[in-house]
Amino acid sequence: MTHQIQAIIGDESTLQVLSKRLEHARVIQLTGGFGMVPMTDTLSDEITEQTAAQPPIEWLKTDQFMSLVPVVAHVISELSRISPIAYIETEYWGGAGVQSAVALASGQLLFGPSTSEQGPIDGALAAIGIQRTVDADEFDTLGLRFFRLQYDFDELDNEVYSPGYVARQFAKYGQPCRGTPKKPWWKFW
Repeated sequence: MTHQIQAIIGDESTLQVLSKRLEHARVIQLTGGFGMVPMTDTLSDEITEQTAAQPPIEWLKTDQFMSLVPVVAHVISELSRISPIAYIETEYWGGAGVQSAVALASGQLLFGPSTSEQGPIDGALAAIGIQRTVDADEFDTLGLRFFRLQYDFDELDNEVYSPGYVARQFAKYGQPCRGTPKKPWWKFW
């Protein structure tokens, strides 16, 4: 099963600031007042076109992220001056792969950057205030399991952009749990 996404995650109202500034920054409502802006190619191109050249970012290493380019890292750093922000990437195919994440607040690192088979995303999400529950890690608590493929975000009329999408998915498939879910994982998609 494939899982491949790149996204900015933070307080939904902070991400709305980005969406007002950039035409292609579309905010997806998650749980607990958090939101996600998928880092589509169109959004990355728009940021690159609108952002002046910036000095290198010390923490950004080209081998840690597949899609995070310096100008986008600068935008994330500036956005983190409003409230804590995480940037996440996943690249899994057939159960094998990696995830990368970084979290910032006030332009400073809170977590990472980190790349590994498991753990970096939960670490970054915890750093920006997402709390795991007895039944779910930070990733599942936000509802990120309902997003699988980056190219799904390219369709502007995709249901994922509608308000309450994650809440509807939890109602349909059950709340996150580490034990036995209402449906087996292969029936989620």
